Amino acid sequence: MVYLEKVPSPALRSWVQSLWYCHAPKMPRGRERVLPNGCMQIILNLSRDYLTDCGEDGSAHEKHSRGIVVGVRDRYQVVDTADMEETAGVVIRPGGFTGLFRERSDLLFQRVIALEDIWYEPLLFEYLGEALTPLQKLTCLDKLLTGLVERSRGGRRSRIMPSTFCVSNT
Repeated sequence: MVYLEKVPSPALRSWVQSLWYCHAPKMPRGRERVLPNGCMQIILNLSRDYLTDCGEDGSAHEKHSRGIVVGVRDRYQVVDTADMEETAGVVIRPGGFTGLFRERSDLLFQRVIALEDIWYEPLLFEYLGEALTPLQKLTCLDKLLTGLVERSRGGRRSRIMPSTFCVSNT
């Protein structure tokens, strides 16, 4: 198993706590509990086209998009270890989501939405797939997020709508 965390570039540090990468191709298949940490996260599956939505009982309910935003939680979440084959993510500082995406973070409490509902970067997974090392992947992700910040300095309207919450309420 390879796990790497990277401190974000100075342009992102106000909003992003860390970027992480996990490569665990031989992880035994099963379910694991992830404890809440008070932060929102972006999670990207780099090995397949979806992430598994597991209920608290561990059963697979449905498939999420391969890029998701996980809101702050007050209880554990169950994840499928198959999703850990190759993943990357962004831990967003408390209060950082609004500054980064110009969206209301309270609308995502206990919820999961598709990343493209708030940030559409059509070549995101292609760029990350072209990066050869874990550090290159995280550097690429950092640069893409920095570009988002630079483009959104003028502000924009929220794109999160109540219908978005049909994705998951677990």
